[in-house]
This record gives sequence, C-alpha cells and structure tokens, in this order.
Amino acid sequence: MPLRDGASFAGFAIVRLLGAGGTGEVYLVRHPRLPRLQALRILSAPLSADPDFRDRFHREADLAASLSHPNIVGVHDRGEHEGRLWVLMGYVDGITAARLVHDHYPRGLPRAEALPIIGAVAEALDFAHERGLMHRNVKPANIMLANAGTAHRRVLLADLGIPRRSIDINGVAAANLCCTAPEQLLDGAFEGRADQYALAATAYHLLSGAAPFDHPNPAVVISRHLNAPPPRLADTRPELADLDAPLIRALAKDPGARFNRCQDFAAALGVDTHTRPVAASAPPAPPPPPRPPGIASGPYPGPWPQPGPWAPPPGWVPPRARRTRRWWALGAAALVVVAATVAGVALWAAHPSGRSDTSPSTTSTGPSAAPVASANDTGPAGIITEEPTCSTWEPIGHTWLVSSPVEHWDTTHPGQQIPLTIAGAAWNPDQRAAMQTTASATRLAATKTLALAKTTPHRVTRELYEQFIIYGRAFADSIDSNNYLPAQGSLGATAESSFNALVSLCQTIDNGVAAARAPLVSALDAPPHPGPPQDLAHPRRFLTTSDLTACGEFVSTSRKYTDDPAVKDWDKGDHLTPANMWTPDQKALNDAVAPLMVNLADDMQRVVARGNNPVMQDLGNMAAQYQRVFAKALPGHTIFDNELNGVAEYVRYVVRDACDAIGV
Repeated sequence: MPLRDGASFAGFAIVRLLGAGGTGEVYLVRHPRLPRLQALRILSAPLSADPDFRDRFHREADLAASLSHPNIVGVHDRGEHEGRLWVLMGYVDGITAARLVHDHYPRGLPRAEALPIIGAVAEALDFAHERGLMHRNVKPANIMLANAGTAHRRVLLADLGIPRRSIDINGVAAANLCCTAPEQLLDGAFEGRADQYALAATAYHLLSGAAPFDHPNPAVVISRHLNAPPPRLADTRPELADLDAPLIRALAKDPGARFNRCQDFAAALGVDTHTRPVAASAPPAPPPPPRPPGIASGPYPGPWPQPGPWAPPPGWVPPRARRTRRWWALGAAALVVVAATVAGVALWAAHPSGRSDTSPSTTSTGPSAAPVASANDTGPAGIITEEPTCSTWEPIGHTWLVSSPVEHWDTTHPGQQIPLTIAGAAWNPDQRAAMQTTASATRLAATKTLALAKTTPHRVTRELYEQFIIYGRAFADSIDSNNYLPAQGSLGATAESSFNALVSLCQTIDNGVAAARAPLVSALDAPPHPGPPQDLAHPRRFLTTSDLTACGEFVSTSRKYTDDPAVKDWDKGDHLTPANMWTPDQKALNDAVAPLMVNLADDMQRVVARGNNPVMQDLGNMAAQYQRVFAKALPGHTIFDNELNGVAEYVRYVVRDACDAIGV
C-alpha cells in the first residue's frame, strides 16, 4: 500500500506520491537535512527480497551515482529500509514526454520539438554506455521535460541505474513493453544497441502519437517486436517520410544492422549533435593511472602481466542475440547419462553407431569430393584471431534463432508448458506445430552450415560447425520421428551450445579482443592425432559410450568450478563494469575467481589429454585456452572481454551437452 502524505521513510518526509508501477513507487520527499525536494523510488518487496536483483541494484545504482551529465537524472543515494530497497534521485519539476504527447500532441510532436528531445537522450545513453551502464527501459514515460514550453527547457533521462528483471508478461501492461528490443524479449545477450532500439521506438511514439507496435495485449506487442516490420511514419505523417529510413534501421530486429551509437541514429534523423553544449557540461573521464614502461596497469595487481589498454575497432557491432541455455535444459534434464551410466548404456544398445534414429537427413548434400580447407590444420587449439566464415555464419545463426517458435514459447504462450519438456505423443496442436517449425529451421540452418565446415581454415572451428550440423539434425529427426522424448532435448542443447560458441568466437574476432588478448597465453602443444573432417552425409556424433569415463571426469571438473561459492558470487554480476571503475567488492570478486578459472583450464586439459578422442581433446583445449586468456585479461577488463569467457563457457557446454546426449 502506498505511503500516506506526511509519513516518514528512511528519514525522508513523504510529500506526495508521484507514480507507481510493478517495480514499486516514486515519491516526492523532503531531504532530512538539506532544504530541497527529491524523488525517492522505493522498490517492491518481492524485488527487494530477490538476492540476484539486490546485487545488481547495488552495483548499478553505485555506477549510476558516478555519472554526471546534464541529460541524466542524478542518483544521489541508495539504501534499504524495512526490507525495501530505495534509491534517491534528483526531482524534476516538469512532465514526461509521454504526458506531453498524450495531453497536447496526440498525433505527434512537431519535428522541431521532437528531434532535440531524441538528441538529448541519445547523448545521455552514449555517455552511460561508454561507462558500462545500460538503461534497459527507455520509453517516453522515462524522459522528463523541465521548463517545458520555454527557451530553458531541459531534457533528462530518468531511471538509469534501476536494474530490470527478465521479461515476464504475466501481469505486465502492454505499455511497459512498448519500446523493448527483440533481444531483451528473448532474454538473450544484449548491449547498447538494445537501448538504441528503444530510443527509436520512443522517437516513433513522439512523432506519431503512438508506440510502433501499439496493442492492448502484451503477447501481441511482443510478437510484433519479434516478427513484424516497423511501421512507417509516412503512413500517418507524410511530411516526415525522410525520417523513415533511419527509424527502420534503428528498429532492425538484428542488433548488428542498427547504428553504431545512439548519436549516430540521432544524427541520421537530422539532430545536430555537434552544436549541443553537452560535452562542455560533462566532466571529463578520469585519466588512466600511470603505468611503467611496457606494462599496462590495471586496477588491481594480478599474478600475470597486466593487459594493455584496448578498445574495439571502428565499425564493430555488438553481439547478436543468442539462445539461452534455459529452454534446452528443461528438455534435457530428464536424462543425464553421465550421472546414470546404466540407463545410458541400455539406451545406447539400441543405437550402437551413435547416429540419430533416422537415416541421414534428406536435406543433406550427400558425399562431396570438395576439399576441406582445414584438413591440413594440425596445430594446437588456441585463440583464433581471424575467421573468414564469420560473416556468413552470423546471419545463418541469427535466422535460426528468430525462426524457432520454441525459443519464444514463454512469451507467445505465457503459462503454458514448453513442448521440449513433453513427450511428442502428448503434444497439443500448437506444441506440435512449434516443434515441427523448430525442426525445419534447425535442419535448414544445418544445411546452410555445410559449406562453412568445408571452407573454414581452422580445424576447431570446423569441429564446432560439425557438431551444430550433426546434433542439430539429430534433434530435428527426433521431432519428425513422432517419438520425441524430453531427454532428446540434449541433442538440441549440443547444437545450441555450438551455435553460442561460434557467436562468441566471431565476436571476439569482430571486436578485436581476440587479437589484443592472445599474447597473454602461451600456445599449447600440437595434438598427436588431429581429428579428420567428418563425412557429413553419414555423420557420427563425436562422443560414444567409450567416452563415458572421460565424460564423467569432464562434467565433474566443470561442476566443481560452477559450484564453487566464489564462482557463484562472481556469476551474479553483469560484468559490464570496466576494471577501472570496479568497487572494492568487485575487485575482490575478480581477485578470487581468476585463479579458479586458471585451475579449471588446467583441469580440463588434463582430463581430455587422458582420452583418445581427438575432437573432445580439441574442444577441451580450446575451452581451456579461452578461459585462461579471459582470466589473465581481468586486470584490464572491458565489456568486450566477456565474449572470451563466452567462448570458454559455451565450448565447455558443447562437451557437457554431448555427454548428456550419449545414448539418446
């Protein structure tokens, strides 16, 4: 229940309620010691009790408090009172952009009114992004206008530093999803271009008077964000037709197709970003600490030479959205072969070849005499700094992502059980259609990947492509057989992990971090017997019952690492904060986890070296090298280094998921 006027909360005197929503309430309050009014956001009890949310709240509020920008509502303090988290912000005596449109411009703001607002918010967002903070909820209701209608109007972006939970449409108003990027709705990886999408949706709203995918049903709004082309301003305001091209680009489903920065989008709309006095008003970034010759210093002394300063090359684009492990794991959880070896061997007896139940897919290209470019790659698995197939692979993988209805099941069918966890015989028509469409999308992506497996010059990249093809086809075949069992989700999980590993691999190359960090680790020894290319017309999974012992050791090693309390604490972070802005607690977390990552790398190498499976050895060594280089890069950590850890994690999961799929 909202607090009454005149009540006291954490020492602040409540003047009146300013607004309320699913995350809590915002009050106008009097400061207990200073003669000023401020805005106090009190978060809901369920959010305040969520341990993961609490950790993110403290980190993001602290980071937001360090920002000083004329277009950002300042964060002045944060705390907890009577089980409720709170954050104290500057009070803006004005109206929101949403209220301005609703009350005065129901058919859209004049161009001259809207563009300065968009430009100011774009500058605020880029300023925050450069300092490692995303907004995640840009919309007209979070844009405050002070002194509206005067020559002294100020535009301020509110709610920066308030973390967001994953999207859950149960009880969520459609208006709260008006500007959410597709990659956020998919609960996948996202960076600053998700805020750019939201800014573009906000711009459309300001100029047209309505959100781009306006509908009272939140499920419809989500579906349109994921699948529908953006509407055109010219349809309702022909005089603004010249703004359609930049709006459509910034509203692209694929983050990589959007502008590099929010201000690039604003400039394309016609905002003059060079004459605004923002840069002069904002404090300069703190200079880096002095560093001895030849050694680049970081915020804490690690056990290795400190990595040097580094930034991504011009034109780098952030990662596309990727599949999360959550929905696959639900299906695969019904069978963990390594933990139940007897069951695995019994199932394996029915399929001793290790192939899927059905004959090779009819979409296969058949035996090919075409040369395999990586056939002569006999070197060690290591950090890959160039990969010519990435530009072709990324759109293939992204299309697979958005074309699989099972991926969007939670948002398109809220409250309904995901079909991956249900035996095929019990599917209802919607579930069967979703699974069959997913099977078709998976098989098509596998077919398109065949050429990449042949043309990549790197043996380990080829092996990842091969696992995506082989396990993806087996998963699709299990659906088409009409005898699907939830345990067969492990086949899809292996393909999904291969996909994610390749996405992260390509991103480390595209953003330049692979080349920048590769010198931090020494090359491994070349393998004694590198694995030959697969005959993808007659594919075999790379793990069989003969690998059960090695699987048991590998999974045990992986779980020992993930179950370590220090790793669990570290995993709770969003890892967007650069090392030069770490708090003492963040520094301590990274100090603690770095040696554990190196130990994991050493253990994975030892486990795979004891077997005689060349693909398992390659993947284990690759995961080890990327884990090692990420750990050694931590002293100079940037958000771009996260993809190195992504490669390590997802390659490790390729092996773990394939172990689970033995006998399925």
